Amino acid sequence: MKRTIFLLSIMLLHASIMSGQENIKSGIIQFTSYESNSKSVIKWSSGQAYNGVRDIKIAFSENMSCRQDMSLKTRTIFCPEENTIKIVFDELQRVLLFDYLCEPLMNTYSNSRWEYTINKTDDTKEILGFNCRRWDISFVGQSNNNLSIEAWVYEDAAVPDIYWTSALYGLKLPGIFLKYTVNQNSYAPFVGDLSSYMAAEAKSVDFENNEADIFSIPADYETYDFRSEGILGFGKAHKHYKANSKALKKAKKFPTNNIDESVRFDVDEDWDF
Repeated sequence: MKRTIFLLSIMLLHASIMSGQENIKSGIIQFTSYESNSKSVIKWSSGQAYNGVRDIKIAFSENMSCRQDMSLKTRTIFCPEENTIKIVFDELQRVLLFDYLCEPLMNTYSNSRWEYTINKTDDTKEILGFNCRRWDISFVGQSNNNLSIEAWVYEDAAVPDIYWTSALYGLKLPGIFLKYTVNQNSYAPFVGDLSSYMAAEAKSVDFENNEADIFSIPADYETYDFRSEGILGFGKAHKHYKANSKALKKAKKFPTNNIDESVRFDVDEDWDF
C-alpha cells in the first residue's frame, strides 16, 4: 500500500511539473549568427564555412524539422517517417536524399573517445520575452580536441523530439534554444588548426503559424538518391556543397566576407547584433 501511494505521488509530481510547460507542436525560430573560423576550417568546408554573419531558420512540426541556411540557400529536412534526410540546394534546384541516421548528440558523443559535462546554471535572462536559463556543456576528446557550448534555453516549452535533429548539433536539453555560443578548439595532423567560434541569437520566434513551404521541394528539382549507401552516402554531398558555393559566388549572392581570416574573434557575455 505504501509503495502504491509512493508511486502515485511521484506520478502526480511529474504531472505537476510537466503541466507547467507550454506544449508547442510546431514553430519557426530565426537566428542571426556570427562566425569566426580558422583558415583550415574554411579550406576544408566545401565552401560552407566563412567568417561573418549567417542567417538561419529552425522549423519543426510534429513529424518533421528543417534547418534552413538562408545565407547559403540550403535546407536540411529531417523526415523520420520517410526514413530520409533531404538536403536541398535551392540555388541549384537540386535535392540529395540520405538514410535517416540521427540520434541526440548526447548519445553520439557518449563513448570512450569523448568526455563531456553538462551544467545547469542558476543564471537566467529574458530573450524576446521568454525567460531563459543558461546551460554550459563541454566536450573533451582525443588529442586535446575540445568543444564548449553556452546555451540559453527557454525551459517552459515542451517540443516534439524531432525538434532536436535540426537544433543545436542535436543537443537535447529541456526546452528551446534562443541564444548560444560554440567554441571549438581542434587540430588534425596534415590538416592543421580546425578551430571555430560561433555566437547565435534568436531574432524572431513564431509558435502560431508554421511555414509549410519550408518543408516542400519543387517537383522539377534534380534528385540524387544516396539512401542505399548509409553513412558513406553523406561523403558524396561535398561536391554539391562546392557547386552551391560556386553558383552563389557567380551570381554575387555569396555572403560578404569582410573579416580577416587570420584573426579569431570572441564577444563578451552581453553580445548583441
